[in-house]
Amino acid sequence: MSYANKDLKIDKEFESWIPPLTKEEFEQLQENCCNDGIREPICIWNDLIIDGHNRFKISKDNGWLDFDTIDYTERFQDRHDVLTWILLNQAGRRNLNNYDKGLLALKLQELLKIKGKENMSKAGEGSPILGKVDSEKTAAETFNVSKGTLNKVKQVEEKGTVEQKKELKTGTTTVNKVYNDIKQAEKRKEIEKLKTIKTPIITGLYDVIYIDPPWKYDFSQSSNREIENNYPTMSLEELKEINIPAAKNSVMLMWATAPKLIEAIELLKYWGFNYKTNMVWDKETIGMGYWCRGQHEILLIGTKGEAKPPEPENRFSSVFREKKTKHSKKPNKYYNMIEKMFLGKTLLEMFARQKINNNWNVWGNQAEGIVENEFKNK
Repeated sequence: MSYANKDLKIDKEFESWIPPLTKEEFEQLQENCCNDGIREPICIWNDLIIDGHNRFKISKDNGWLDFDTIDYTERFQDRHDVLTWILLNQAGRRNLNNYDKGLLALKLQELLKIKGKENMSKAGEGSPILGKVDSEKTAAETFNVSKGTLNKVKQVEEKGTVEQKKELKTGTTTVNKVYNDIKQAEKRKEIEKLKTIKTPIITGLYDVIYIDPPWKYDFSQSSNREIENNYPTMSLEELKEINIPAAKNSVMLMWATAPKLIEAIELLKYWGFNYKTNMVWDKETIGMGYWCRGQHEILLIGTKGEAKPPEPENRFSSVFREKKTKHSKKPNKYYNMIEKMFLGKTLLEMFARQKINNNWNVWGNQAEGIVENEFKNK
């Protein structure tokens, strides 16, 4: 026979591991319980409620409606076992969105890690452990979310705002949207920091200038694809203000995308170089574009004074194919190519993000160590 056990206790940790009902869901449950009685038993462990907190509250608030209990005291050895059961008991709930599932999966992953360490300790160092599991994979599969979603939920929990998490709980936004917003905010913060870094003064003049200008684009198909989300950009007029430390007889190799080709040739000429030819990098991956989907970038070659072309044996094909990697990063192949094309010449990379080797001097504010470099001719 059903009865109301008024002595049951609520454990705050156990309760917090169960996603709360929405206001509407709670009101519907309360109406059902008042009309039809509390039909599902409340689960307990050592007189602590482990499932049925809402039903217990409804019973209490409505004059102690009768309910049954199921006692798991003999089944679970410790709180770890109880918490694991609570999580697994939520896996079949139909009202969970991806954010809820991700949160539960992260908790299950941590429990599995703890259990794994305990098993290792009991087994002894070097002993084989039966039933060892991939905690991330098991947790993701249990709650039917991908590892990618699980990682995004983790990032949201660590870096998301209270408002963003509230919107995820209510289903007014998605995990992907909040994750992308967080990443964009981080990039913008990094960019603002880069803008405050004082770029070092270059001393000396160079025979070869290799440059990848941070072109500013006038349009973007969506805000998360804006170039400014990846690095600080400059207009053509701002780029013209840069002093180029080129020797009297020198060569410039300048990267340009197809939409910026006219501006690039104009900039090349403004800096005192005559356009000679170009090379093409085939990225092997189709990108975005308004007239056509871009798959290549252009490396313009211009000369100043009486700079001579490479020796015949050091002339390369104008087309190089290599799959692109992260945004704006050019293949390392071009550094080796330029070194062979201009043997014995002084080399400077401008707007550099790394110092590829000691054959190069670098200028820029985006790579570790570059700001501290002293720029001197060989």
